[in-house]
Amino acid sequence: MKVQLICPVRGIDAATDKRVCDYVAKLEAQGIEVHSPKRDVDQDTDKIGLEICTAHYESMKTADRVDIFYYPNSTGIHFDMGMAFALNKPYHLVEEHGEDNPGKSFLKIIKELERRQNNR
Repeated sequence: MKVQLICPVRGIDAATDKRVCDYVAKLEAQGIEVHSPKRDVDQDTDKIGLEICTAHYESMKTADRVDIFYYPNSTGIHFDMGMAFALNKPYHLVEEHGEDNPGKSFLKIIKELERRQNNR
């Protein structure tokens, strides 16, 4: 099994970084292959972000599932979630941060997609 991780990268605080790294280590200890954005894609040389997004897309195409550390203020997370949606990948919400807004939201979409896949 291969998991594509969607998580904050820019401006990530030390506590969140540790939780993400611990989660990746836990999955890999179970024999699951994990694509971790911060670890597996050079974040420093691409000054625009196109190469980073392309690398995530190429990896995501072969993933069996996407696991999400959801932070509503992370634009990269929203971009990656859109790719996962377009590729019809199953979602697993690992953590959610911040308050959800009333009405429509990306967080509600993730939860609904995960609920539907679990009811298949």
